[in-house]
Amino acid sequence: MDRLAEGMSGVGSSARRLLVQVDGIVQGVGFRPSVYRLALQNGLSGFVRNGPGGLHVEIQGDPEVVSRFVDQVRSNVPRSARPGRFQVTRIPLCNDSGFEIVPSDRGGKPTASIPLETAVCPECLSEMADPDDRRHGYAFTNCTCCGPRYTIVRDLPYDRAATSMDGFTMCAACAAEYGDPASRRFHAQASCCPQCGPHLRLVGGRGDPLTGAAEALASGRIAAIKGLGGFHLACSAYDEEAVARLRRRKRRELKPLAVMAVDLAAASRLACVGEAEASLLGRPSSPIVLADKLDPDPLAAGVAPGAARHGIMLAYTPLHHLLLDALPSADAMPAALVMTSANREGDPIMIDDGADMEGLRELAEVVLTHDRPILHRADDSLMRPVGASRAVVLRCSRGLAPGDFTLPVDSPPLLAVGSDLKCTVAVARGRRAVLGAHVGRLESPASYAFFRESIDLLVRLASIEPEVAACDLHPDMLGSVFAREESGLDVIRVQHHEAHLASCLVDASRWEPCIGVVFDGAGMGVDGTVWGGEFFCGDPARPERAAHLDTVPLPGGDLAARQPWRMALSYLHHACGGSAGLVDSWPRGEVDGVLGLLSGGRSGPATSSMGRLFDGVAALVCGCRENGYEAQSAMKLESIVDPSEAGTYAVDLIDGRPLRVDLAPLFLEIADDVRRGAAPGVVAARFHAWVRDMVIAVCLRLRDASGIGVAALSGGTFANAVLLDSTSRALEERGFTVLTHRSVPPGDGGIALGQAAVAAVRRSG
Repeated sequence: MDRLAEGMSGVGSSARRLLVQVDGIVQGVGFRPSVYRLALQNGLSGFVRNGPGGLHVEIQGDPEVVSRFVDQVRSNVPRSARPGRFQVTRIPLCNDSGFEIVPSDRGGKPTASIPLETAVCPECLSEMADPDDRRHGYAFTNCTCCGPRYTIVRDLPYDRAATSMDGFTMCAACAAEYGDPASRRFHAQASCCPQCGPHLRLVGGRGDPLTGAAEALASGRIAAIKGLGGFHLACSAYDEEAVARLRRRKRRELKPLAVMAVDLAAASRLACVGEAEASLLGRPSSPIVLADKLDPDPLAAGVAPGAARHGIMLAYTPLHHLLLDALPSADAMPAALVMTSANREGDPIMIDDGADMEGLRELAEVVLTHDRPILHRADDSLMRPVGASRAVVLRCSRGLAPGDFTLPVDSPPLLAVGSDLKCTVAVARGRRAVLGAHVGRLESPASYAFFRESIDLLVRLASIEPEVAACDLHPDMLGSVFAREESGLDVIRVQHHEAHLASCLVDASRWEPCIGVVFDGAGMGVDGTVWGGEFFCGDPARPERAAHLDTVPLPGGDLAARQPWRMALSYLHHACGGSAGLVDSWPRGEVDGVLGLLSGGRSGPATSSMGRLFDGVAALVCGCRENGYEAQSAMKLESIVDPSEAGTYAVDLIDGRPLRVDLAPLFLEIADDVRRGAAPGVVAARFHAWVRDMVIAVCLRLRDASGIGVAALSGGTFANAVLLDSTSRALEERGFTVLTHRSVPPGDGGIALGQAAVAAVRRSG
């Protein structure tokens, strides 16, 4: 039992007692101390505690004061909290003599939201910089406002004994802060200091761990650094040879690497950081943010070869700040480190400096580790700004997930297994759905084991024992195989693009008849073809496929997704029966082979994919022949768009049910532009404008036919900021209510949430 405020209001004839229950992210974020202080300030009695459902407050006193207290609790939410519902109930009076924080209620099944990591706060940084403070230079400084949460929590309710900090007994000074309502560390579960908390250790180096790691990085060596959700591989972001060596060891040839700076001032010298980028970088979740490269680019060319943007993040742990501060500046430039997950490409991030040490030593020359266990993996989250006021989440993990969402109907206990690409999993019961953190591509035994681990973790922390499994329509997806053959649950199969649409509606807190615009690379359609350029209309749980891009063959099947030139030939053959004389510089044997397959009708499955359309255009306009990573050519096409170009291409629709978008005229116009020597940026701009105009034309036709004026935009193609911004604004200008993703990726990282929503509605009848 904590400090008791004596002499407070007890039972009186005019007293009132209320029960206040708050769900959402309210544990581990300083909510109990905040409530405690407010109760003391108002002279009220009662108690506050964590419970299986969130925060439980009983408050008693003068009715007006009690009412004011409830309003103050609503308006004085701690910065890291994300409260959900406030339920206020009048209950019988008690003989309280003060207000206190009482031990957590561990009875019943936990339903509280899982607390999330937040970046180190300014107050903690100030203490670390103060030579007279006992936490000066301490790499594990935290308080109720910041620090580790999800990655160290073992069980809920969130208390120190239920975290990986349970092995560190507080010293007298920390214990005094923990029990002092005036302290920022009042009930800070991970609080510690150099006397009683975790400590650093350097493997492969000598001397002080922090200094030794900084010296190794400054000399061009690669370091593995233990963070909040796993190990990073780090090297100087200015050192071309070190970056190349890191890529070879990680087996990551082309995909851009993230870069960490100590603060916004430093970040603005590494990339174009405007107001939108700065706002995202400064969030408590501290995600990686995509920002345009500077000209000239000060970072090593190998950091993001061929890309137009850098992934920048700010130091978010005390250790990161101390390490960057210890690095010498490079030619008057601020310290900057490549920070990428410590893993072989395709495997999950490493977290265990015991079991993973051999693998870490193969990847890095030195390992900077510590003795606070990481219980759950969490990659860095990834975001990008869209226009002046929107942002899109590209990877939902540290600081953002697991996340709670509200379903449109009550769900049975349910598991949704997501997609094999950018996999996440979700669980649901009643109106609550919990979307887990990023798992990634299920392409190795280790990644599949992480998928299974993620399911077990979410089931346990959310206290949901599934009775139903929702999976993709494609029978060969590993998630579908798991649901069907391993889960032992009743299975509901949800078409890929319908799940995308549903995830957008749940993310936007709207569930209603709509026009769904879903563009991505591939998903199995109900007709057995490969969908990806889809328009739906009506009930989001059972929508009609109202329109789609014209279908063309996928020459070589899955190979066409890796080799965009194959799609260029497919679209050209569809438009004019040949190559339109545009590919004379391409290898003749390859071209003739694919054209022969196309002419003979033996070229592979048909697709309506918008992702493959972007690939085909990028091959013609940018010369993209290989996708070294997902959507590389599409990102290249977006990056060269000339913002001064106002032209577009004609939109041709083919009547029918469903309506079809004729692609032949588009490719004939693009071919004419390329033959005439139009600048690539001009053609890219006109193509993006065509996609926007095509969406407008189809949505107007569907609105006229259905009377529906709500348009929802989903699918991985809408990670394209140029397309998302222009299409959203154009729809709004024509009177549509436009729904876009807010907290969930538009790509496959949001599929599990959509599967859960559709399965819940279908099961409800």
